[in-house]
Amino acid sequence: MSNDLIDIGFMAAKVAALNDERARIAVSGVSLIYNAAQFAKYQNMVVEYSQILSTITFRARIYGYTTTQELNIAKECNDGIQFCQQQMARHGIIGATDVASLLFEAISALTRK
Repeated sequence: MSNDLIDIGFMAAKVAALNDERARIAVSGVSLIYNAAQFAKYQNMVVEYSQILSTITFRARIYGYTTTQELNIAKECNDGIQFCQQQMARHGIIGATDVASLLFEAISALTRK
């Protein structure tokens, strides 16, 4: 399933839960967990891409040249890192919004009692 569809699903669930405090907390909590997992996934992918780039760079320094295939792989890795960084920013912002929402709900619940 596409990340965009999952994000839209979470937004729809948040809108549907506007009138139910427990539902809002549950949806925000699940959304936070999902976005933290996605952030970690993309962070790990950046590490893997970086390791491949380091290997290509190290090999180029030893032999003094790179092959066309290595250059193509390096470009794909660079593009992959940029994509992952965009996704990390996206899921980080959504996760931060979920944290703020959960904190607001907690403070709101405490002040009502």
